[in-house]
Amino acid sequence: GINAEYGPQKLVVQNMIRSLCSPQVRVCALHSSATSRQALSAAEREKAARARLQTLKERERERDAKAKEKAKLQAARERAKAAAQREKDRRAAARERERAKKQRERDAIAEKKAKAAEKKALAARYKTPRAKSAYTLFMKDAFATEKQEGDTAPDVMKRLAAKWKLLDAAQRAPYEQAAQVDQQRANAERAEKEALKRREQPSRPPSAYMRFASANRQAVVDENPGMAFGDIGRELGRRWRELDDASKAQYRN
Repeated sequence: GINAEYGPQKLVVQNMIRSLCSPQVRVCALHSSATSRQALSAAEREKAARARLQTLKERERERDAKAKEKAKLQAARERAKAAAQREKDRRAAARERERAKKQRERDAIAEKKAKAAEKKALAARYKTPRAKSAYTLFMKDAFATEKQEGDTAPDVMKRLAAKWKLLDAAQRAPYEQAAQVDQQRANAERAEKEALKRREQPSRPPSAYMRFASANRQAVVDENPGMAFGDIGRELGRRWRELDDASKAQYRN
């Protein structure tokens, strides 16, 4: 569609069209298109590679975050477990202390009871029955005959006490003689028990100072008639401290 009136320009245009339609130009055009496609493909590949790298980095960050979260949870569980174990140990220790305390209390009570029982047994071993008085022997002799049906012990004892007051010396004489015999029996048993106690539980020997104080107390009292009891002890202590070893030795031996 080139107008003929242009003249020489028509030839120039035709030559340009023929040169553009030549095989060499078509090859150049195809090569340029392929190069463009290759350049586009490389850019896309680079973009895809960057996208994949970004994805990998994001996945790595997610894995790291999950690992950190897991480690954090594990640490929290370990702390909670350790705290629970400490609390368990504390309670066990408290229970053990309470058991030990109760055991000590039981042991102390048992020891106290054992000492009391031992003391009671020793007291019973060395105890001497008291001598019966004439009035006690009269009450014992007359209680069975005086008691009537329905009487209580205090009622019977009141009537016997009134009768005892009415007895004369001759009526009381048998009971008084029996009381004297029982008193002799009690004295003999008491002497025997005391001798047994001295054999089984000898008294602790006095110290040297106690011997010195016993020997010199009266001299201090005589020298100081108005001295108080505590002052006497202090004076004896002062004199004891002033003695030399040779003088103290006689009290130690």
